[in-house]
Order: sequence, then C-alpha cells, then structure tokens
Amino acid sequence: MDDLDALYDQLDAYADSIRAKDRLIEQQAKDLASAQACCDSYAVEKQQFSDKIEALTAEVMELQRDAESWRAHMREIERVQDMVRGGFGRDGALAQGRVMAEWQPIDTAPKDGSEVLLYLGAPWSKIEKARWYAPWSNWQCGVIPSDPVREEYFGIGSSVPTHWMPLPLAPDAVARDNEPNNSGRHCPLDGGVE
Repeated sequence: MDDLDALYDQLDAYADSIRAKDRLIEQQAKDLASAQACCDSYAVEKQQFSDKIEALTAEVMELQRDAESWRAHMREIERVQDMVRGGFGRDGALAQGRVMAEWQPIDTAPKDGSEVLLYLGAPWSKIEKARWYAPWSNWQCGVIPSDPVREEYFGIGSSVPTHWMPLPLAPDAVARDNEPNNSGRHCPLDGGVE
C-alpha cells in the first residue's frame, strides 16, 4: 500500500504541475492578448498618424500654392507701384499711363535710352531732359549721335546728375505739336543749339 500511496502522491504532484503549467499558459495567453491589444492600438495610432501626416501634407501643398499665388500678386503690385513711383516697369521701359513721380536717386534711373528729367546738383543746380547713351556711358541731351566715334559730344559733360524722374505725360494736343523731328535741337533747357 505504500507503493500505492507513493503513486497517488506522484499523481497529485504531477496534477499540481499540470495545473501550474495551465495557470502559466493562461497568464501567457492573457499577456499575449494584452500585447496583441497594444499592437492593435499601435496599428490604429499608426494609421491615425499616417492619416494626419497625409492631411498635413495636403494642407502644406495647398499653402504652397497659395503662397505662390500671393507671390505672383505681390510681384504685380510691385510692378504697378514701380510704374506709379517712377513711370517705369522693372525692365526699365517707360510704362503706359505713367504719372508724375518724386525725384529718385540716379542709380535707379533707366539706362535703356528713354528720356527722363535729371537734376544736376551744385554748382549747376538745374534740371535737364536727357537719356542714357551707352556707347559713351553718359547722359545725353537732345539728339543721340548716330556715329559715336565721329560726331560732336552733346553730353551732360562733367555735370553729375544726382536724381531723376520720368517725364510727365503731355496733353494730347501738346504731345502732337512736340513730336521729335530730329532737327538738330540740342539741350534747349540749358540754352543749347536749336
């Protein structure tokens, strides 16, 4: 009977071991379920973050399009401001419908051959109508020479203009009467040859 009691004791110990393993498996199953829930939660959060990133990317792209549109509007506003202030566009060409502007520093004057008013500082302190003549790198009054090598020099000379402004628009009748005729007039504002 001792053998039988020993066998029962072994069976009880074996059953206890199996129950302990069952509890361990049950705990591991709970841990696994908890880990799966965390993974599922992470997957949901990852998808939510992915959706947010996609929405923010779309918003940034929209803002970039808006910014480019606003930059284009600002360029147009600056172009119009340039015309109003100086009568010239960014390319230096006279703008249609220009308005009288304030004196501007000479370094902002157009050098495309357009006529402008120049202010010559002391000791001359006078205003001249002139245009930039590239072959001589100087401001010229009146008729521009057709041959810069052989023709007489009619430039401003040693006078250095300090400021400029665009010519005002003439009324229609005056504009027709004052069309340039290349008659040899040179600097009538300073007593030049007529």
